[in-house]
Amino acid sequence: MDLNDKARWIRREIVEMAAVAGEGHISSGMSCIEMLVALYYTPGLFQHRPDDPKWEGRDRLWLSKGHGVLPLYPILADRGYFSVPELRTFCQDGSRLGIHAEPACPGIEAVFGSLGHGFNLAVGASLAAKMDGKNHTNVVLLGDGECYEGQIWEAAMFAAHHRLDNLVVMLDRNGMCVCDFTEHIVAQEPFSEKWAAWGWETCKVDGHNIEWLQIALSKAMASRRGFPKILICDTIKGRGISFMENEALWHGGAVTDQGQLDQARAELAEE
Repeated sequence: MDLNDKARWIRREIVEMAAVAGEGHISSGMSCIEMLVALYYTPGLFQHRPDDPKWEGRDRLWLSKGHGVLPLYPILADRGYFSVPELRTFCQDGSRLGIHAEPACPGIEAVFGSLGHGFNLAVGASLAAKMDGKNHTNVVLLGDGECYEGQIWEAAMFAAHHRLDNLVVMLDRNGMCVCDFTEHIVAQEPFSEKWAAWGWETCKVDGHNIEWLQIALSKAMASRRGFPKILICDTIKGRGISFMENEALWHGGAVTDQGQLDQARAELAEE
């Protein structure tokens, strides 16, 4: 299986899903596709059962960046949680596939959308698993703009204090928020040093290189040395569509203009 081909298919699919719905956070989804592909398609890495989504022994994905759910839907469908044709119901009346992640969709753990919420849930779930002697891993997809929420840093301190080494964060470091670049708003760098200061194992990785992500995730999920882990994944918001890349105005919204839609399809076909 060529996972880069899988990522390209997901990019094309979410453009079509959002075009049908007339809405969706495409650019936010484009930056985290390879991260999710590495997690769900690396053999033996992320333990889950599509035929039994609530299997007690499963690893958990906490999509704290809840508006970035678009690429997760094709992955869940492709892995067998629901049928691929259901993807075209995205954001339609009665659909299980909402603009933010919610547990009506098989394979999604909780309601995600309010930024900071998912990370805190994951920290609590990691502590509970430790106390109950369970061995699964809690993985969080976190946004960098989300880290402006004070509760993120409260939870980061808490996780390190309680030595939650069953917790792995993938930070989507695309450097952008809704309206501007993070370093123009309130500088976040040096990000790695800040997380390390709270007691986290940190690793920087190219968030669009699936092979490197597989290596970093495998090491982080296998490690049980008493430290929570974070992969700071350098990414590009809107990656794959030239008029969308690093453009803040594309934070939310679908490609509905026919000319732009044709251009996006052509660029993704050539990627």
